[in-house]
Amino acid sequence: MKIPEIYQGDSLKSLIDGDAEPDGWREDFFCEHFNPRYSMSWQGLRGERFKYARYTDQDPPYEFLHDLENDPDELVNFAKNPEYAAISTKLRLRTRSLAEKYANANLETE
Repeated sequence: MKIPEIYQGDSLKSLIDGDAEPDGWREDFFCEHFNPRYSMSWQGLRGERFKYARYTDQDPPYEFLHDLENDPDELVNFAKNPEYAAISTKLRLRTRSLAEKYANANLETE
């Protein structure tokens, strides 16, 4: 089956078949939600240890940073914690980069 050009990602067939991880296996997952009619718009990034999200309708955006290793229930927001400043900056920039990369996807909207 031919994969449409607007789709991001790779085949998981080798992983499902029990072979190796696909070449270029990504280390994080970008997601976004834009439907201001029902909730605030947000963008986020999920890696193995950290989860970062920001509400984009606010200026400046309200940010969340969760350390899934030390706080698996996501009860603490580490976004303003100085000990997490470097990782907050890294994930903020990565989220911004991916948002810009996918901003021009030719997706059909209602």
